[in-house]
Amino acid sequence: MVKCHRGPADVEWVSASHCPSCHASVTPDALWCMLCHLDLRPPEVAAVTSAPEPRAMLLDPGVHTRAGDARVVGWPCAQCDAENDLESMTCATCGSAFLAGLQTDHPTTLRLPLVGNVSNLGRGATIAIAVGAAVVFTLIVSVVLALAGAAL
Repeated sequence: MVKCHRGPADVEWVSASHCPSCHASVTPDALWCMLCHLDLRPPEVAAVTSAPEPRAMLLDPGVHTRAGDARVVGWPCAQCDAENDLESMTCATCGSAFLAGLQTDHPTTLRLPLVGNVSNLGRGATIAIAVGAAVVFTLIVSVVLALAGAAL
């Protein structure tokens, strides 16, 4: 007799020669059925441990704290270093935005060889550059393929 289970409450004793699900032949020491993949292993007994406090799992002792609160998590302001609630989008002390320190005064630019700064070009010039690059790429791929075909 082999003890088979499909879940924690569904345990049954069956013949050592047949799977309880599909009735395929199985060996007495089989861990699963080779036909339907039913788990034939005995269930593992999990050790019972006490669950930690839900709030304690989210908090790190080194995270910003407030006087009077039991380890309240927040974000520090990049401008004045004051701590703010996670729900706040602006600093309660100075009013700066959440990620205000990441903003730069320099606009993003794209410089291409032989063209220069593409950011300042108009829409028509940008499209012309894209079409030209596509034509050059197509010509290069065609030449490489032609040479590879001639070499065969």
